[in-house]
Amino acid sequence: MKPGSITAIAGLIAALTSYQTFAGAYDDFMRAVMQDRAPLVRQLLTKGVDVNTTDANGNSALALAIREGNREVLDVLLKAGAKPDIQNKYGETPLMLAAIKGDKPTVLRLLAAGAGVKQPGWNALIYAATNGHDDLVRLLLERGADVNSVSENGTSALMMAARGGYKEAVLTLLEYGANIDQRTSSNGTALGWAMDAGHQEIGELLIKAGATN
Repeated sequence: MKPGSITAIAGLIAALTSYQTFAGAYDDFMRAVMQDRAPLVRQLLTKGVDVNTTDANGNSALALAIREGNREVLDVLLKAGAKPDIQNKYGETPLMLAAIKGDKPTVLRLLAAGAGVKQPGWNALIYAATNGHDDLVRLLLERGADVNSVSENGTSALMMAARGGYKEAVLTLLEYGANIDQRTSSNGTALGWAMDAGHQEIGELLIKAGATN
């Protein structure tokens, strides 16, 4: 075998070994994040694993830690400089995942780390309203979230709060000037959704506030 061929084969073997080592470290890292094994996460980061590594669905390690409620790992990732605004393939950010869970401590930590509250389309405010987390709805509005931001099909935070029957969230959104007659692309409204879901009290509240349809 020619010396050049031997060198090429040796280089290929070295590259393959390096790739396998990286893949193994990646798997170990994501598994450690999911299992809340903070010491191992910290160790793998010091060995060069990217803190902003994502899974097949685009979920960052930070997003996975939030989804699983793994606060110790969350702390390690944030201290290592994890970016708080990485979107998964569904457009969800770590802040959105924390907001829909009603995880206020995590929301506060993400905001302190620079997470944005003015994301186009589905966003943390709409997610917080979806499950009626009024404290987070108010917090996000205080931090600059647009009360009249809408998803791609025109869904607003007020609509989601009304559909879920969340009175306090509805009141907070109205207090901040929510557009009461915002329509979706299929002509859905907060009042219509509230009545369709059987939330009579919410419907009456919206009518008193000026809703007409």
